[in-house]
Amino acid sequence: MDKKIRMKDLSSISPLECIIEHIYWMFIIFIDYKIVMFLPLNGLSFEKSKQIMILCMVGASVVGTAIRWRKFMTTRGVLADIMVGLGIYTIFVYKTYYSEWIKILYITFLIISAIYMIFMVFRKSRGKFLFEIRNKYRRRVIIKIRMNRFLSTSGLIVGVLMTVLMVPIAYNRLIHGGIVVADVMHSDTKGFDANYTANEWSLKYNFDSISKIRFKSEWDLLSTKEKLNVLQDICNCETNYWGMDFRVTIVMDDLEGYTLGSYCDSDRRITIDKQHLENDNPEEILDTVLHEMYHAWECSLVRLYLDASDSQKKMRVFQHCEEYIEEMMNYQDGGADYESHMSYFGQYMERDSRAYAAAAVKDYYDEIDLILAEQNKHNKRVPDDEDD
Repeated sequence: MDKKIRMKDLSSISPLECIIEHIYWMFIIFIDYKIVMFLPLNGLSFEKSKQIMILCMVGASVVGTAIRWRKFMTTRGVLADIMVGLGIYTIFVYKTYYSEWIKILYITFLIISAIYMIFMVFRKSRGKFLFEIRNKYRRRVIIKIRMNRFLSTSGLIVGVLMTVLMVPIAYNRLIHGGIVVADVMHSDTKGFDANYTANEWSLKYNFDSISKIRFKSEWDLLSTKEKLNVLQDICNCETNYWGMDFRVTIVMDDLEGYTLGSYCDSDRRITIDKQHLENDNPEEILDTVLHEMYHAWECSLVRLYLDASDSQKKMRVFQHCEEYIEEMMNYQDGGADYESHMSYFGQYMERDSRAYAAAAVKDYYDEIDLILAEQNKHNKRVPDDEDD
């Protein structure tokens, strides 16, 4: 007669330690995630989104602990539970931008789970396959034990894959400073490639890409990544136009308050607001990018001015550099009140950037229309302001 079969307790921590470690690691991981990767869910506030994120972690921890209770309680199991919950929240927030990566990891999970399931089904017990065991009670207990192991191991697998999911997101946020980075990023930000030619960074050369910002009907069909690629081409054209000896890259992130875009000279990077890029009119978005590119030119001009001789500093091109330097040292970000807003609005740097962007938007649209006329294409695509 078969002896009674019991599942071995493979736990390395006690139930109390399991609960304490869940609380401890949840707090640590929550803080790190909040600093590096946190984004609110669409349509919800930051506070509400944080509450939902915590609920995801707590819910996954409760389910994971219930599966492993007094059987597989380990620190790695605790971490996996938390990462599963955090991963669920991450998928809901970032699925639009990392859909392909999520699909790859999902398929990976299915393949690994299927292989492990086959292994569990065909693993022998006392020299017999599961289907060869005649004792129903013994077969039922073995199935229960293996199901528990399968669920526990699957939780670990999902936890690992959720961690892998977050790697490129965290990398883009930490290294490139944005949620999504254009595909046409350039690694060399201090000089031009040997193969660079001015023609390659012109509107005409990149017409098929840049012209999409002229037509709202086409612009709205683009993904976030595709929109960023168009804007990167525009940044390249502006770099060529101004003759700057460095490249400016563009990324998308969730900017604070009502900020539509920002330029970081130390990173040579423009950051455009997520809501602005995804929801606003392409003409307004183009205005923002050209505005920030002019800031890049202003910073470049100041560097030239500081290296210039006293006689060179009198050149007309440097006429506002003293004001630029003063404003850079005491930059006014603006605020909710009228006085703060006007302090920001009246700065030379902002005034000149607004003026350039307004004129440059018209220049871009006029040149796109001119190229279309020259190409004499037999299609019905017309500028949005003529659609009526």
